[in-house]
Amino acid sequence: LSDDGIHSGAGNQYTITPTWRLRERMKTVGVCLVLALNIGTDPPDLVKPTPCAKLQCWLDPTSISRLKAKERIGERLEQQYAKWQQRSKLKYRRALDPTVSAVKDLCIRMRESAKNERVLFHFNGQGTPRPTANGEIWLLTSITRIIFH
Repeated sequence: LSDDGIHSGAGNQYTITPTWRLRERMKTVGVCLVLALNIGTDPPDLVKPTPCAKLQCWLDPTSISRLKAKERIGERLEQQYAKWQQRSKLKYRRALDPTVSAVKDLCIRMRESAKNERVLFHFNGQGTPRPTANGEIWLLTSITRIIFH
């Protein structure tokens, strides 16, 4: 193994060892499900094609009331994560159409309870602009103004 993480092998073939891998194993202890669904609101920077996908977690959000739809979508997403992570007991927290302060509070609480372990942050921003080049996400306020965060 050379200093740059490249193994030399037989026949002049090289295998690159990723340098991003963690040296010590970390455990994921929590999942933040942040769903800015904004049902019925199209994103301002995107024109939806016709026809387009409508299902969210295998549910058509226009088939029931907005409040029930976002609750059921949040429940189904949590159930999907729980099914994938059957061996571990994860702490799930949902934020449905949250404000910036609600997301900030959620992240702080989850980070504090996780201590030095990992927390998964799942963000679904339907009806919001795309993330910036720096990965910053957008949320809508209760009066549908776009807030950059």
